[in-house]
Amino acid sequence: PMGADPRGALELFTSLRVPALVVAPCGGLEDAAGNCEWYALRDPNGPAEAAGRVAAVATALHESTRGLPAVMGFSQGAVVALAAAREHPADFGAVFAVAGALPEPAVSRTRSVGLPPIHAFLGDADPVFPSRTVQASLDRLRAEGYTADLRTYPGLDHDISDAEAADVRAAVEAAIR
Repeated sequence: PMGADPRGALELFTSLRVPALVVAPCGGLEDAAGNCEWYALRDPNGPAEAAGRVAAVATALHESTRGLPAVMGFSQGAVVALAAAREHPADFGAVFAVAGALPEPAVSRTRSVGLPPIHAFLGDADPVFPSRTVQASLDRLRAEGYTADLRTYPGLDHDISDAEAADVRAAVEAAIR
């Protein structure tokens, strides 16, 4: 899941050095400027509903691919990717969240098996998802049994730098080998 324009996801992964099927859907909604959105910002159920849509696609893809699908998202897409991992952990082999945080859960969960690793990437100057918010969501996931790591990028705001994009690609390649 990527916000704004799914072509950004395709561009990010065109230089992968491993075979991969990249699916970059629009989230299902559009804002006034015509950008893709995964959920209305004020909808408390939006991330979970979008995660369900992503999990349905992952299930369909799993039948025709090798291994469990990985899910990656930027901003709202990262929120959805993290929610998908939390709500549908058996459907994903790995999760890559760029500039996003886990939405507030209704109930905390504890699991110990079958959880996908979480790889988060964040600019340390991101005003939309501050470092403390992202770190707190990763701490919640770790408390539920997930492994989670965070890479930060000095001075980067709510964007993807070339260095961050290269790190995301390398992490994806390592996960799907």
